[in-house]
Amino acid sequence: MLRASLLIGVPSNLTFSAAPASVHVALSARGRRARRVVTGADLTRATNATWTRQRGDAVTIVSAELGHTSDADAGAWLAAGATRELLDLLRWPLRSWRLDPTH
Repeated sequence: MLRASLLIGVPSNLTFSAAPASVHVALSARGRRARRVVTGADLTRATNATWTRQRGDAVTIVSAELGHTSDADAGAWLAAGATRELLDLLRWPLRSWRLDPTH
């Protein structure tokens, strides 16, 4: 599992999980500003994944199951492509994130 967080003052976490059986990507957005961005994005424009949005009281989560693969490299490419597309749709480019070495 790999975690990253935004550098631009929006409390959000991006999690990649690429198990041998399946590839999963999730973005957790906390706070009003982050939730507004995630809620307002047109995720139907995504072509690399079908994103599911779940809204709670304090957090909005956008996630995608990207399928099953036995090849770790293929799973990483699936996750990277879908994540980049999602972040572009949200206008939170990947260069705005930092890796969290504690996870």
